[in-house]
Amino acid sequence: MKYKEWFHDLKTSKIDINNLEPKSKLPDLDYDMWLSRDIFKVDKFYLKKQLIKFNLFRIIEVFYRKLNPL
Repeated sequence: MKYKEWFHDLKTSKIDINNLEPKSKLPDLDYDMWLSRDIFKVDKFYLKKQLIKFNLFRIIEVFYRKLNPL
């Protein structure tokens, strides 16, 4: 099993349906980085390769120039 190490340590508990609203609406960047790096094995080289592969650098540049004309 690929995720055996961390998955088996998860504990179950009851969900309080009265308190489902998150305490903070801000993104948790530390958690996002952990999830990307350790669980999905995505690193900066992979992201750069994908951006180049789909020509996203050029798309982002065109979009940025439309938003911020000189």
